[in-house]
Amino acid sequence: FKTNYHVAVFEHANTTSIGVVIHNDKGEVLTAVSKKISMPLSVVIVEMLAAKRVV
Repeated sequence: FKTNYHVAVFEHANTTSIGVVIHNDKGEVLTAVSKKISMPLSVVIVEMLAAKRVV
């Protein structure tokens, strides 16, 4: 399995979004999720939240 996550910070709107995708060994998407976080957090903390969401 392979997990990819992405963080987007929207400073003008005071929001952050995370996206997580899990692929199998053939590259097929098994599941995906996204979440909008309305509090201003650092990119490092949001990346940690994205990684935690995978588990």
